[in-house]
Amino acid sequence: MVDKISYSEFITGINNGSIELIRFSVEGYSHYNNCIIKRIVDKLSNGNEAVIIRVDLVTDLTESISFYRKFKEELKMFNFGRKGKLTLKEVWEKMIIIELNYHKNS
Repeated sequence: MVDKISYSEFITGINNGSIELIRFSVEGYSHYNNCIIKRIVDKLSNGNEAVIIRVDLVTDLTESISFYRKFKEELKMFNFGRKGKLTLKEVWEKMIIIELNYHKNS
């Protein structure tokens, strides 16, 4: 297990590239036991970069989404059935961080 960081630190880090990956589970909900949010930078042939933030909430990739350049904080991506859908910010305090990778130059 990795030390907890604040939600705002994570969002800033994943958006600016200082954080490359976070792997976590949601306490008390085994469906979300191996979630990954990662930043992918693809160098294009014209010299530009395409930045994608990829979210894989389950290992079979049936609950995956990608964002271009910035994490969309208002998206309710966690489906808790009768409890409804929640955003990352709403589940942050129930997260158990398994792995947190910072950019090597950060």
